[in-house]
Amino acid sequence: MMEEELTPRVLLTEIGSYASGDEALYIATVRNLVRAGYQVHLASRIPYRGAMVKAGLNVEETLLPLDMLLPPLSAAGDIPRVLRGQFPEMYHRIVGLVETMQAVLVAPGGRFLEQYNTVKAMTTAAVAMERGIPVYHFPQSFGPYPAERDVLLASFLAGAAAIAVRDDHSLAYLRSILPAGKEIIPGRDMIFTEMYPVSKIESFELGLNLRYGFNGHGTLDGIQALVRHYRRERPQDRIAAFTTTHPFPNELTRMLETEGISVYPDTIRYPDYLHLPASCDLVVTESFHGSIFAMLAETPFLMCRPDYDAWKFLGSGSVEGFPEYRGPGDAEQGKALAMVAAKAQCDLDNLRRRQQASLVRNRQAAAAALHTLLDRMPDRVKARAG
Repeated sequence: MMEEELTPRVLLTEIGSYASGDEALYIATVRNLVRAGYQVHLASRIPYRGAMVKAGLNVEETLLPLDMLLPPLSAAGDIPRVLRGQFPEMYHRIVGLVETMQAVLVAPGGRFLEQYNTVKAMTTAAVAMERGIPVYHFPQSFGPYPAERDVLLASFLAGAAAIAVRDDHSLAYLRSILPAGKEIIPGRDMIFTEMYPVSKIESFELGLNLRYGFNGHGTLDGIQALVRHYRRERPQDRIAAFTTTHPFPNELTRMLETEGISVYPDTIRYPDYLHLPASCDLVVTESFHGSIFAMLAETPFLMCRPDYDAWKFLGSGSVEGFPEYRGPGDAEQGKALAMVAAKAQCDLDNLRRRQQASLVRNRQAAAAALHTLLDRMPDRVKARAG
């Protein structure tokens, strides 16, 4: 019998959103894992292999919709037990998948938030830990959670082989609920490890990256007020509206077109994340990843509070000195945001200079966290071959 080295096979789980930022996160994570010598298998709630192929990445994929509803639980160890009792077919399917892996990786993002289904986001990783498979959390935002949910999250993370966070608020929060000796790797969003092409589509003085509908703050009245009050201040400016989250519904597209806005209603796809931000002198974004895309395009941005008042920008951009504004949730908020945007047009060079300095620091922090995570992960696996 001889020993040979086998490429470690890892499962990247919690692939479940077509938003531009999530797509970019998943692609960035897979690309870095492949570069490091891992064979990546996706556990996806929605089909994602096509996006990976477009990015030049060859991965396997298993669809795990996890659409069953588990009851509220207070300990992560209860998840496999309840799943096995109530949904045995899904339990055994997950077991069969994770037991072919050397590690399970929870994809980066912001799924550990009060308004999302926390137990669902934990299910695959919880089963893996029950079966003795190490679990690694790629850079996440965690919380805010109400106190009664802290116990569940703490029990879930206690069993992780490594945890990385992408913002300082999440770092402080986890330090407050986890044992003092538990390592938490500070980092930044995985998108900061990527490079994208930049090509201007047209030229606009203002770009509006709008999050409308599910987990968004904007309303038709608020967005219309934003546009109209901005136009009163700067009537000659050309304005584009686009999305890095959900496609615009017809009522939003019609309203924007009536206001004379150039509308790009479809969610931006890989690798074109920077084209529209680069076409604008200033971007007002309701998307956290929209702010990163603007930064990568060297376009100054103003960040509105993201979905569900999450910490992801407060714990990263705000600590860099960039304020977080209220989105256009009603006419008054839309007017206030318009005034801020009009004023910012007079300070673009200073804003760009500060944000580009922040970009350098964010890239360095993201790279350092990735290096530390990969250092904690399984090395090439020894196996006997005849």
